[in-house]
Formats: sequence, C-alpha cells, structure tokens
Amino acid sequence: QRAAADAERRAVRERQRALAESWVASLDAAAISEVRSSADCVAAGQFLASFGDHLGLPPFCLPELEVGLACLPRVSAYLLHACAALLRLARLPLSHSVDGSRAASVEEVLAGALCYWDGQMALARRLDESDEAIPEQLEPYLEGGELQAIVSSLGDVREAARTLRRREGQSGLAGLPPAMRGALLHALCHAALLEQRSIVSEAARQEGASAAAQGGGRARFLGRDAAGA
Repeated sequence: QRAAADAERRAVRERQRALAESWVASLDAAAISEVRSSADCVAAGQFLASFGDHLGLPPFCLPELEVGLACLPRVSAYLLHACAALLRLARLPLSHSVDGSRAASVEEVLAGALCYWDGQMALARRLDESDEAIPEQLEPYLEGGELQAIVSSLGDVREAARTLRRREGQSGLAGLPPAMRGALLHALCHAALLEQRSIVSEAARQEGASAAAQGGGRARFLGRDAAGA
C-alpha cells in the first residue's frame, strides 16, 4: 500500500514537472536565471524537496517552484500552498488565518509574518544592546541568528509588507523581485523548522523504513542515503 502511494506521488510529480518545464521556455529567462542563482531559492528548494512530504506539503516539483518564484507567484498553486503550510507550521502569533487557495490571503499573512519578524529583531537588538538577558525564543533574531540574516536581506521589511498588502498596480507577491520572494520562502522554511525540529529525525526514520521495505540502497533525500544517514 505504501509502495502504491509512493508510486502515485512520483507520477504526480512527473506530470507537474513536465507541465512546469513546458512553461519555462515561454517565460522570462532572466527571472528564471535569477531564481536558479539565488542561494535563498536553492536552500528553500532543498528544504521542500527533503521535508515537504513529511510536513504535509504538496508533491515537490522544482520547475514549478522556479516558475512560481520567478514569474507567476500569484498563480503557482504549489508556491501558494507551500507558503500557507509553512506559515501554519511556524505558529506565528498572527491575527489572520491563511487560505492557500487565495493569493491575497497568503500575501496578507506573509505581510503579518514580516512585521512580526521585524518586531522580534528590534526587540532582540534592544535587549542585546542594553546587556539584558535574551529569551531563548529571541535568539534566532539576534545578529547572526537563524532568521535574522535571511529577513535582513529583504531590506526594508515594512515596505515589503506594504507591497504584499497593496492591491493596485504591481503588488502582492508580484511586486517583489524574484530573489526577494525566494528569501521570504527561505525564511518561512527556517521559521517552520524552529517550531518543528523533530521533522529531520522523523523524515530520516520514515525514509529508512520505506527504503527497508523496498530493499534499500537508493538515496531519496538530498544529502541522505536510504537509511537516513
């Protein structure tokens, strides 16, 4: 039964890959190149490829992710659902729930996440400068922390949030440059991982069990062998 489910997922991914690759040829080559050369985009893609199944995300398809980040951020169902799932997993104290089927909903909650991260970074910086104790939950927002470097690379975070909430002209996710969209997705991956630290060991455990059932031997995660090592 598990083998049949794995085969079905692989078939879905192949169909998505073929469709997305057919889009790439007719889209902005410079934007696609920007995404492919962005360290944030590559890191986010590796995270989603490795752990997406274990986080309940849609089947991973690299060409569709690249197309979504580069040219069609408000149209790509994969990108919107991945952002929505990561936002829920990150458990940020936001006032709005997120609907991955609606770009406007995802953009509104992403804007809230940016403002929350900006506030946390400001608080961590203020405590650090005054030599006060830094709560553990603020450590990722300190200079050099897990989230601080990624979020800071977005530049004016509040302006990016305003762009996400804007509804006229080039606005929402489409109003951000491709590399910035990739950095935002990378930040979401980090935020989800901070709340779901067990996914690494759980993914390795499940992958090891799956490989054993299939006879083992073939690597199935980026950087992992069939036994999860």
